[in-house]
Amino acid sequence: EEKAYSNKGYHNKELTAPPGVYMERRSWLRLLLDGHPLNESLMSSWNSTPDQSLPGRYLDSVEGLIQAFKINSGTQTTENILLKTCQQCDILNVNVQVNNFIQNATVTAFKTLKNLLPHTLNNESVDLLGSVVSVIANNQSGVHFDFSVQRKRNHKMHCVVWKDNQWSSDGCDWGGADNPGVCYCSHLCAFTILMSKTPEQLPFADQLTKIGLGVSITSLTICLLIEFLVWNKVVKSTITHFRHTALINISLCLLIADCAFLASPNSDSSSSQTLSNWCLPLVVLKHFCFLAMFFWMLSLSMVLLHSLIFIFHQLSKKVYLAFAFSLGYFCPFLIVLLTYISYQNGGTNSEYFSLDTCWLKYDGLFQGSIYAFIMPVGVIVFINFCSLIVVILKLLKPSVSEGAFQNEKDVIRSILKAVIFLTPIFGITWALGFFVLTVDLTTEPLSFIVNYSFILLNAFQVFTLYHLYITFRNGHCVCYR
Repeated sequence: EEKAYSNKGYHNKELTAPPGVYMERRSWLRLLLDGHPLNESLMSSWNSTPDQSLPGRYLDSVEGLIQAFKINSGTQTTENILLKTCQQCDILNVNVQVNNFIQNATVTAFKTLKNLLPHTLNNESVDLLGSVVSVIANNQSGVHFDFSVQRKRNHKMHCVVWKDNQWSSDGCDWGGADNPGVCYCSHLCAFTILMSKTPEQLPFADQLTKIGLGVSITSLTICLLIEFLVWNKVVKSTITHFRHTALINISLCLLIADCAFLASPNSDSSSSQTLSNWCLPLVVLKHFCFLAMFFWMLSLSMVLLHSLIFIFHQLSKKVYLAFAFSLGYFCPFLIVLLTYISYQNGGTNSEYFSLDTCWLKYDGLFQGSIYAFIMPVGVIVFINFCSLIVVILKLLKPSVSEGAFQNEKDVIRSILKAVIFLTPIFGITWALGFFVLTVDLTTEPLSFIVNYSFILLNAFQVFTLYHLYITFRNGHCVCYR
């Protein structure tokens, strides 16, 4: 026998109790919606019970009661449970849209239940960020969720349903890094959104980076030794003197920066005290050395461009050395100093660098201290790219004093030499690093392509700014990129 009740909260719609059950309307509604077992004062009781399946069974029981009552309209709000009947609505900071245009669905949100349900997915620990939301309808329909959650960069989100007393991602898809709180599920059940505790990792990325840095440090050390050994033989003019002076300073800055990168502590294996003590000086050193490297590249391109355009007006040694050292070291020092001062926050350095990466901080588009590196480098790369175009045009149309190319083959060879050797020195390949900052590691396969390309190109070409190419021309040993 069934006993029917009417409820003003549901516009006099009938709520039908299960067969054989005789309870007063108030008792049924209290059991359904009051959610007293979920009060925060009783949380310790839930945690102390040896039966870890009780929270899941409680959730299944509430869903069963809602289905039995066949609630089609109205809203009920209690301390721990919020119930609405709708096709699209906001409930506990979750936007729910049911793909059912015939009738409303019953949407129930639980405020504290997420603290009791397991924080695991496929036996891996996760963070349960969103509220637990149950959607019930007569017809099976897909459902769209938009949770108001804060996702950490490079952390993957998991849209899950409660199934067989555990969370499962079957039938649910995540909206991706561009829509971090969005879930699409093909069936109706109890849902929430989880976040991985650890960021996504690129396989062998750390190993490739360390190998590349090792090769870079070795090559730079050898090239510096050779430069000092053959200095008197290769430096025969003012322009060659400046060229090799610039290359030595670029090499020295890059060598120090590479050593600082290798010395940076790992956030996974180092204590917070170690990170705090070592990251600040290493970040300042890396910031300064990498900027100095690019400013020396800028001075090198400017002098080379000057020598090509103003053939009969060469700079004196004192002038270009004063210009180069001022541009190469004073400008980076000024940028680092102003950045450090501007990001001081109450005597701490938490805003200047990230303890996770031991590098400048990236907080989003045009946010974070990393832009004190990106913006100057971007300007330098643009200027050097323009310089490269001018160099190629000059090679295509040499002046009378420079002499003409013998044939088209020589022209092509000269252009290739300019592109192959000048482009890495002018830092064009570093432009790829800008995309690394904007592409999230959860965006596959784009993240793999961008990050591995950056690691390989910069570890073995840009980080190894000089690899040795030694030939004998007119009886002289020449060392150049």
